[in-house]
Parts: sequence; structure tokens; C-alpha cells
Amino acid sequence: MKEDFYKAIAEKKASNEEASTLILPNRSGKKCDVQLTSKNAYHIAIFQALTFGLNSSWFHELSDITKSNQILIVHPFVKWMNGIDNKRSPKNRYECLMDYDVYRKNEVGVKTSTVIRLKLLIEHGLSSPYLTKESVTFLENLLRLSNPPPDDEAQGHSLTQWFTQFDLRNSLGEKKFLSLESPRQLITSFRVTIAVTLSFLIEVRQNWKARESPKHKPKMIGRHWYPDWNRSILKIKGVFGSDGAPADILTSILLYDLVIERAHTAFSNVIRTTDIANLTNNLNCKRLWQVPKLFTPDYDHFYSELEETLAAWLIASFAVQPSDVSKLKTSDFAIEYNSAGRPILMQIKYFKGRAGTIKETDVLTGSDCWTKALHEYIKNLPREGRIFEGDFNKSLQFPNLRSTEYNSRFGLLFRIWSIPEVRKRLDAEFSRSNVTSLFLDAMHAIKDVENIYTNRKSVAGSNQTKYIFLFRLAHIKTTAVHAQSDRYRDSDLINHHSHTSATEKISYLTDKNQEWVNQCGRVTRLVLHDLQNVVYRPSIEAIKDNVSNLISKSTLTQGVQFNKEDIKKINHPGLTPMDSDDAPQLIVADTEDTAIYFLHYIKQAETMFERLNRVRPDFVEMTLIVNVEWMTRMLSKMKSARIAESNYALLRNHLPPLFEYLLETIE
Repeated sequence: MKEDFYKAIAEKKASNEEASTLILPNRSGKKCDVQLTSKNAYHIAIFQALTFGLNSSWFHELSDITKSNQILIVHPFVKWMNGIDNKRSPKNRYECLMDYDVYRKNEVGVKTSTVIRLKLLIEHGLSSPYLTKESVTFLENLLRLSNPPPDDEAQGHSLTQWFTQFDLRNSLGEKKFLSLESPRQLITSFRVTIAVTLSFLIEVRQNWKARESPKHKPKMIGRHWYPDWNRSILKIKGVFGSDGAPADILTSILLYDLVIERAHTAFSNVIRTTDIANLTNNLNCKRLWQVPKLFTPDYDHFYSELEETLAAWLIASFAVQPSDVSKLKTSDFAIEYNSAGRPILMQIKYFKGRAGTIKETDVLTGSDCWTKALHEYIKNLPREGRIFEGDFNKSLQFPNLRSTEYNSRFGLLFRIWSIPEVRKRLDAEFSRSNVTSLFLDAMHAIKDVENIYTNRKSVAGSNQTKYIFLFRLAHIKTTAVHAQSDRYRDSDLINHHSHTSATEKISYLTDKNQEWVNQCGRVTRLVLHDLQNVVYRPSIEAIKDNVSNLISKSTLTQGVQFNKEDIKKINHPGLTPMDSDDAPQLIVADTEDTAIYFLHYIKQAETMFERLNRVRPDFVEMTLIVNVEWMTRMLSKMKSARIAESNYALLRNHLPPLFEYLLETIE
């Protein structure tokens, strides 16, 4: 977007203060008029606050992306207020923001709420000098009463669910089709497939660097820059046999990336006798060149979008949050090497933005193919810092696999998987890792689904556009999380029931099925009952009775001399009330020493409570809590408590610990 999209956004179109028009940029950066035609006093007050909020110092200190998000909600909100001008009355004046939220969800079909962002703009616009006292009062009440409802429960999407949109049972086979229900089998097959493919492309990159590079780059002008680039690259980097076929792997990938697939045969026939540099843009009335997705002009210095996508997929398969994948840096990868310089362990330690904490993935073994692929990817980065340039959270349209002209990075990926050398490497790694080719077979099976692309066109023709999108990082991450609790065996995936596997998952594998709950490693009913009723259930009534008993026996006095054997004094650190259960009366001396001891006991109890509760729970329940409650009540009655508090602040660091000895034993 243009730079002025993020600058001082709201402008008064007229010079007077009562102007009701804003000049705001749209998504393309072009400025347009946002005019309030409503004559409703409440709408005018809101509009004035929004105007001042967009010109406030708070707004100009926001980041560019936050500014753009705030701006884009104003225009539709003002347009909506214009449309309901006569419906806003004193009775419903405080429902304006919530009514707009309902309109967006019911009429527009948008699930996210804009109430919070609108409230922020209005809140920072309350200091507008053009707002009357009555308008400010109205806006303050509006902000206080406008609270968005809680968001709908998030719906997780997995690779298994993504594959369900295709009817793969016939093309994939019954056994493999049912295996898609196992997230563990699916994500393991996915990791191997992506890791081997990424390693292969990195090897292709090394072969590219070993050959001569173009001395002069072609002119990159206009939309049709790529024919000159493709010709020069194929001439310098490509190696063809006498029959015109590629002589090595690098040339095969070059051909798939630079030449349209349906022109491959004609291309091979022509270059037997014609130099590549002399080829035109068309060959036998067929378009020859296509925009490269892998071997771009920046290929020598940066990873391509395809390579970055594969690496991002691989990282997401270790349950890394999708929004944090693109933020990863080379310093987030901890790698341990052996004496020969080979990686033996790897772990990703990154900052999780949504939680605000540091997260760590499982430790990856250096012998696994995915660890090797990630290590090679990081090692070949041309610079330190972020490992990705692209954005992988966008929804991308699924390529038409049957087309010989459709050009995309994912179309190229499918063509790479069809190369015999790549398939040979994949099969070898599947065998070594003892996993199936489930993911790869499922992706290839999509080609055989009948009417998948014609159905998309017919739906679009009926004004109900339905696009097929490629899976995103969220699908991969969710599948990786589900795989950790997956206990399925191959025999479990055979469906002998009258319902489908999807019905099994949605309607039967729920918390109502206690056996399934227990198999998933969750707490059983018996264990839960023991935890709640047996293991630790402090008796509140018993504590109350003990405290009341002590209070009834306690007498506060200024004297400390008592000779009766049946009376015990508490005026020194070695005695506590629970040591005096057999005494008919407890005499508490109202002295500074006693008050300091009480304060120290309470402070020590607060500091050591968690540790004591772990190793001496009975002592905490039957003695510590009772003593602390009794001492707290006695301090509230002691005259010496105030002086003791000031002196205790000076003495606390010099007083001995009271409960350390209890930590040496466990009940």
C-alpha cells in the first residue's frame, strides 16, 4: 500500500468544525470521502469522536498495520449509521455498537467483532473540543455498556478434515483411505514427504551453484520479462541429450519450471537442431515459456517461495504456532554436533506471541530425515535473522492438477513428485523410517477425483462461488497435536460399523464414551474421584472448630507471671497454641516480643506454604493454618502490634527460619 495510507488519516473536507465528511484511504490506498448523512444526534456524536480519535496522538503512535486495521472499520460503520438514521432513539441509544456487531455477523457474515476497535477510537476522541458535555456523557455510557460477546469456540482444522472434501475412497483404496483417520500415520508420512522433497531441492540448488551463471541478466521490464530469462538460464545451466531430453536432474527441474508442460515434447524435438537462444516465445503455435516459480532472478541469493513453504510446513508439523512460524530466526534453532561436525540433536525454542512465553518443541534426532532437511536449510541461509520472507498464513487456491498450462509453485511441486528419481528417494526413506506413503498417495489421488474442477466452475456459475484451497499451517499444526494422543493401530481403522468414519469421530468418540476417554490417556472416573475425595480434601469445619476452641481459651493480658501448672503462657518463640491442647486456658502476653513472634510466624508461613503443602500436607492442615488464623486474630487485639510491625521490618532478616526442619522429612 501507499505510504500515506498509514499517515495522518482523518482529514476535514470542509474548513468549519461542523464538517461531516472524512477523507480516508481504502484498501488500495486511494483516498475516498466518508460522509455522515445521518441527522441523528447520537450518530453525530459518535462520528465526531471517531474523527478526533483518528487525529489523536495515540493513533499516530500505532504501528502501520494497526493503523490500517483501525481505518478500514470506520467507512462501513459510518455507512451503516447512515442507513439506520431513523431507528436510533433515546431508548436504544446505547445499543449502537452492539447493533452494528449483530448486523456484521448476521447480514455480512463476518465472525470477528469490531466493537473493541471502535471503542478505542471513540475513547481517544472524547477530548474533542467540539463535543458537548451531554455528548461526552452519552459516549462514556456507550463505551461502558458496549461489551462484545465472547468469541465462538474455535474450530480446529486438520489434514484429515481437509482430505474429506475429496472423495478419495475409490482412487486411494479402502485401507489407505481409512488410514487418513489416523493423525499419527498421516503427519509422519507428511514429514517424510516434505523433508525428502526439501532436501532434494537444496541439492538441486547446490548443482545450480556449481555451474556457470549468466554474465548479464536480461532486462526485467514489463510483464513479459521471463522469456529472455528462461532462454538464457536453459542455455547456460541446462544439459540435454542427443534426443533433446534432459540429461540430469537439474535440467529436468529447469524444464518443469520454465517451459509449459504441454510444450515439452515439441521443445525436445526442436532443440535437437536449434539453439535454445534462438527459440521464440511460441513454438508450433503453442506458448512456450512460463513465469518461473523456483529459478527466479533472485535464486542465487534467496530461497524461493516453494522452498520456504516446504520448510514452513515441516516446522509446523512439530506443533509450532502458525502465526509464529514466519517470525522464527536462525537463533531459535539449538543444534548439537558430534566431533565430526554432524548434527545429532536439534530443538526449536521460540517466543510464542499469543501466550507471551517461550516454547520448546520436542528434541529432534539428527538421524531423522526432517532434522537433516531443516539443518541443510538453515545452513544455506544467506544471512542471519529471520529464516522466511513470505507469509504462509494466507489461503491459496488449489492448483488444477489436470491442466498442462496451469502454473503455480504447488503445481510445480506435484510435477517434482512425479520425477522417477524423486519418487525413488521417497520410497527409500519411507522404508527406512518404517512409514507409509499415505500423504503422497492421497495428494496424487486427488487427480483422479471426477468432476472436482468442473463442479467448481458450475457452482461459480450459479453465483455460489466455491473454491478449493490448499491446506494451511493450522491444518498441519492441529494434526501434529492430535498425533501425540493417537493410539490407533491399523486394525482399528477398519470400519465395521453402519456409520461412516466421520460420524464415528463426531458422534461416538466423545466424553460420553468413557472407555475412549480412558484410552486417550485422560483421567479416569475412579482416579478423579480419589483426587477429589480421598487424596487431599482439607476439612474446613475441623479448622474452624480448632480456631474457635483456641480463641475461647485465650486471654490477653499485660502481665506474664503465672505459677499455676495448668496455665501455659505463650510469650516466647518455642511455644504455639497447638502445643497447648491440654491446657484449660491460654494466656497471651501483650508484649512486643510476642507480637514480633506472631508476625514472623505468619510471614514464614506465607513464604513456605507451597513447599510445606507438598511435603507436609497434614501439618499445614491441622497445625499451620490453625496457628496463622489464631495469631492473626490475637494481633488485631494486641496494643503492642503497631510498634511490633515497625520493629519487625528491621529485624525480619535477622530472625531464624521456623519451618526448614520440616522440609527434611515427607509425610
